Amino acid sequence: MFCGKCGSPVPDGADFCPNCGARVRNAGPLSKEVQTAGSQSQTHSQPPAQNAQNGSSTGSTGSTGSTPHNFSLTSIPEWFSVSGRMSRQEYWLRIVTLLCCSFISGIVLSLGIVLAMGCLVGSGGGNVLFIIIGLVCALAALAAGGFMIALWVCWITTIVRRLHDLNLSGWWYVPIAIAGAVLDSVLWGVASVGSWIALGCIEGNKGPNRFGEDPRGGSCV
Repeated sequence: MFCGKCGSPVPDGADFCPNCGARVRNAGPLSKEVQTAGSQSQTHSQPPAQNAQNGSSTGSTGSTGSTPHNFSLTSIPEWFSVSGRMSRQEYWLRIVTLLCCSFISGIVLSLGIVLAMGCLVGSGGGNVLFIIIGLVCALAALAAGGFMIALWVCWITTIVRRLHDLNLSGWWYVPIAIAGAVLDSVLWGVASVGSWIALGCIEGNKGPNRFGEDPRGGSCV
């Protein structure tokens, strides 16, 4: 037999535990109760572990089904890619970045052209220093022009991917480009700015669509 209080072995026929002094009459059933209590404590300790495993599996499933697109403004391939979708948050970040880069590139291009023409023409071919400065300014203007072409491509890819988030084809941007060739610059500018604001305000499709997974991971951003 065993003591139902401390679990120490008790000689057969003893009424009290020699270790703690507790009464051990009918100690046999008490020892079974101790074992039962121990098994119940183990049983109750299992659900939290199982819940933790279920939670981790649910979390992994959720992340697999609705993983948000982790965009990066420093990833060059992302800027030129037209595949996939784009959230409104990423769209506005790109628009602001493109506007700032276009403004700076425009200033560099204009100053480069003016300074190159002034140095090369004003030197009359006799001042070597002016010629060098003019060539440097011309190269800066050329680089700024090439950079502005790259920015123009990034504008198109940004708008196309935003259209994809609305479950629309990127070809819907073609009417805006055609309007730029038909209408005057003021009307085209108004149409372009209006379309940019509209694309940044309209909520995209929730969940996956024909262009890819939801870039928000199920949120409404």
